[in-house]
Amino acid sequence: MGAYLCIARNSVPPQVSKRVLLHVHFHPIIHVPNQLIGSPYGKDVTLECKVEASPKPVTFWQNSQGRVVVVVVVVVVIVVVVIVVVVVVVAVVVVVMVEITNKLMIINK
Repeated sequence: MGAYLCIARNSVPPQVSKRVLLHVHFHPIIHVPNQLIGSPYGKDVTLECKVEASPKPVTFWQNSQGRVVVVVVVVVVIVVVVIVVVVVVVAVVVVVMVEITNKLMIINK
């Protein structure tokens, strides 16, 4: 997420640019690695819940009576980083293709 600048230039001035703001939003995706946990009576138990979401979710465990059992530290997998890298790579490819096209046009004149 954030601001990105796509810049295009060739042998004909001026160079041009376009600023793009990237905001990625998607519904929560939940993964609970251990769905059946056993423990002796009176002992502490760790309940693990991995969540991917944007914007960052509030995550908690609730028992069958509706009471919040424990507040969980949210483990957010940063999928956004991968998306940002793809956007930057596409922008670079577009700029390179413009450069190549312009050079081919000059050669063909």
